[in-house]
Amino acid sequence: MPYEPNHPVFTLPQGEDQTIWRYIDLAKLVSLLKDRALYLSRADLLGDPFEGSTTRLVVESRRVEFDEMGNPEFFELLSEVNRDTRLDTYVNCWHLSPHESAAMWSQYAKQGVGVALKSTAPRLIHTLTDQLLHVPQLVYVGEVHYIDFTGDWIPENNLFWPYVHKRKSFEHEKELRIVAHVFPDYDGGVDPSALHPEGIAVPIEPDTLISDIYVAPETGEWFREIVQATAERFGLQRQVKQSSLDDDPVY
Repeated sequence: MPYEPNHPVFTLPQGEDQTIWRYIDLAKLVSLLKDRALYLSRADLLGDPFEGSTTRLVVESRRVEFDEMGNPEFFELLSEVNRDTRLDTYVNCWHLSPHESAAMWSQYAKQGVGVALKSTAPRLIHTLTDQLLHVPQLVYVGEVHYIDFTGDWIPENNLFWPYVHKRKSFEHEKELRIVAHVFPDYDGGVDPSALHPEGIAVPIEPDTLISDIYVAPETGEWFREIVQATAERFGLQRQVKQSSLDDDPVY
């Protein structure tokens, strides 16, 4: 089964109804519905230079260990291998929260054309399990842990560990991420530029994945109607909602 539920690196949130959100612009919504797929970005293109890196404590411990073994050259070799995994690792990010997030609207959905897809972790796992039965690529889902990249420790017994750890300054993202590692096919005269694509598509069933769609705060009714028409055009029968951040206060 291509979705792997029992990997030691990837842990799912506790509870059956863990709500997740994906904040995107309208173009990405159209792409998701048209292609019936989630887009996983290559790790080195996610915008955080620390993606795939380890902590300074780990590096210093590694340096001492290889020096004591009399193989200091292995230190640089291992660092190079770990750095190169970013070119073969692909990620799709969701926000774990029972409520909408003003910060996430601002950060990930363009003002005036943003939408938020609401789902749950079980819905995500369900669609990945169903849609990936005949796809050879393994896909994993797990929570991100937020740590101090100076003094904390990341395990070194699996190359996936760095991809479920981020700096504490990103803790507000409360991220649940889909991760896949694509091994390049160097045979058959493949164009080298095609060995590390900028992203990969993972098939999903939108009706299974998406429970609700919200449009960004301060967008007009015209935009909600456009998103509603877009959803219906691709067969997704959901009533598109205005962000709850636009609710009127009471005194």
